[in-house]
Amino acid sequence: MGKKKNSMSLLYLIGMIAVVVGCFLPIIEVKLGPLGSIKTNVIRAFQSLDTANSWWQLLMFVAAIVGAVLSLVSVKNGNLIKLVALIASIVGGLIFFVDAGFFDYFFKIVGIGFFVIIGGWVVALIGYITKK
Repeated sequence: MGKKKNSMSLLYLIGMIAVVVGCFLPIIEVKLGPLGSIKTNVIRAFQSLDTANSWWQLLMFVAAIVGAVLSLVSVKNGNLIKLVALIASIVGGLIFFVDAGFFDYFFKIVGIGFFVIIGGWVVALIGYITKK
């Protein structure tokens, strides 16, 4: 039974690491035809935190890091804090994606990082729910 719990905690860890990795990959990719394309990732938004959108991206990224770190260490109320980190990452990311128009122009502007982040949330959520 202990092995099953460890494998489910591993799913949570893999999901949160996928969210962190997805923040380094291009999440917005605007194709300009023969001129090439513009690619943007979450990390570039940290250069200037002057908009609310940048703060939502920062929340998504930092919460994913906190969740991944908490999977590796043992702390009091760790499960509750991991749940809060996962929820904070999802809420911050969804608000950012809605503000940026990802769902309006879905196939026109999304890059691979968007799919990695969404997949990471799903894997982390499955890992958290099934570990009990």
